[in-house]
Amino acid sequence: MLNEYQVIRYGVPDSFYIDVIAGLGDPFHYTDVQYITKEINGVTVRIAAIETLYEMEKDTVRLVDQTDAVFLHELLQKMNGN
Repeated sequence: MLNEYQVIRYGVPDSFYIDVIAGLGDPFHYTDVQYITKEINGVTVRIAAIETLYEMEKDTVRLVDQTDAVFLHELLQKMNGN
């Protein structure tokens, strides 16, 4: 399925979503992605860092991405004590 769609979104009833990304498009490459590593139920996964998510969302035109960018920017400010 990932060869047909670049992003697959998985959601659960309480509005928590995970995007599985097979391709980032032109502005970003996998080598650009800062990530953290977590073990979930015995499986090690890479999760994009908040800074990377913000950089990916901040200049997009979709309203949902702009909303995400505002949230991520505010979260970064709180994490940095601003």
